[in-house]
Amino acid sequence: MKKLLFLVLLIAIVLFSTAQFSHGQDLLSDIKRTEIKGNTLWQQQNIGNNQFTEQQSKSNPSKNQSYKFDTIITYDTSEVNLLRYTQSFDAAGNVLVYRCEPLQNGFDVYYERRTYTYDTYGNTLSHIFENWQGGAWTNNIKDTYTYDVAGNLVTNLYEEWQGGTWVKYLLDTNTYDLNNNMLIGLTKIYQGGLWENNFRRTYTYDSNGYINTCLQEQWQTGAWVNYHFDTCNYSPAGKLLKRLERYWQSGAWKDMLRVTNIYDVNNNLLTSIQEVSQGGVLVNNQKMTYTYDVNGNAVTSLMEQWQGGAWVNFIRHTYAYDANNNMISDVGDLWQGGAWITMQRHSYTFDSYGNSITGKYEKFANGNFHPYVADILNLCENEIWKIKTIYGYRYGAHFVTAGPAGMADQSINETFLRIFPNPAAEKINVTYDAFNKAEKMTISVTDNNGRSILSQPMHQKDMQINIAGLSKGLYLLRLEGKNGTIVKKFIKEK
Repeated sequence: MKKLLFLVLLIAIVLFSTAQFSHGQDLLSDIKRTEIKGNTLWQQQNIGNNQFTEQQSKSNPSKNQSYKFDTIITYDTSEVNLLRYTQSFDAAGNVLVYRCEPLQNGFDVYYERRTYTYDTYGNTLSHIFENWQGGAWTNNIKDTYTYDVAGNLVTNLYEEWQGGTWVKYLLDTNTYDLNNNMLIGLTKIYQGGLWENNFRRTYTYDSNGYINTCLQEQWQTGAWVNYHFDTCNYSPAGKLLKRLERYWQSGAWKDMLRVTNIYDVNNNLLTSIQEVSQGGVLVNNQKMTYTYDVNGNAVTSLMEQWQGGAWVNFIRHTYAYDANNNMISDVGDLWQGGAWITMQRHSYTFDSYGNSITGKYEKFANGNFHPYVADILNLCENEIWKIKTIYGYRYGAHFVTAGPAGMADQSINETFLRIFPNPAAEKINVTYDAFNKAEKMTISVTDNNGRSILSQPMHQKDMQINIAGLSKGLYLLRLEGKNGTIVKKFIKEK
């Protein structure tokens, strides 16, 4: 019985990381050939103007934020230094060298260095990953990138260091439509001195530029063979409503997984239900439910599993925030014996710019929280990054001004402000992709004569404005912050 209970607890702790509301990018991860830190952030499901996940695609953090960490140190439960992450930057704020150094013996496997070069537009041209071996840096992996005139990633050549030279391995080639949405992503593998087809992804989009379908094919015996097919539907605000995954089996598409999402009037995700295939039929499997405060911050997230024809509690997270809407704690509970049992807590502190300068992981035992080892902690730096603490329980971070100007001098970028649909009859959706909770911003609407129609704080990245009561005609939408003002036009029809 004790072994069974231990196994259940172990599985639950592992699943806590997947149930957390905030997800991010790995700061220390296995190198992926699709990693880009330039103008285009390309991952397998982050294509063109959108991606399959809830977040809209983002430009590189180095392009829209002024403060970045230059040093992070992780500690074990005895407060002994374990790992040190460092970054250096060019005058534009692009990362030149990223390095992870072990501060204890036996951690050399985590010793790594990544070096980047850029073109005049800030697009990454090359990325070299090195390991520390035999007292010296040794080449491991290299990515080389090319772009079209719009800054879209066209090719990504992936090479590995073998026998003292770079050896070609994979080549990604992408094509785009006039709206810069990716149409086809083709992967080839280098074999016998020739490039051979390996994998192909073909995308279609709806009228708003969101991915409608994604067909994945594999190259087999000289022909493309169906492998995986995704279909997506969105709300008028561009939120993912439904995603259906199918796999090609025995000459036909078979439903494998379906996700259905429901949102509130502020476009916050309320519920997400996952169904999986059993006996050829999609059945309930897992449900996530969220609640929010008045600022749009998630207050709770609840994971339930489908058992015996009903939803059963499994994992719950409760979040707390400071006055600037930075998440300062995340408490995780496990459902056992008909009651919630507190299991863990993540805690963070922030500087005045919303960067997390400390973070720690604690396990609940004997009525109190105690330092405990965690493999991953979140680092909030406008973007949310995941730090691999590796046998550590906390980190400390230091941030510097990276780029030609400090945050107070940084101008807001109009390319990040989107209004849709436009023209519109009843409601317009306003999205500012560079939204920062720490910066107070106001959104307002005036008519063509400058008469004020409405004004309200912009407290989240996505907002919706009711224009049903406005007369037909041209209007101006203004986004104002301490770093500047953006003005865009929209048309009220009918």
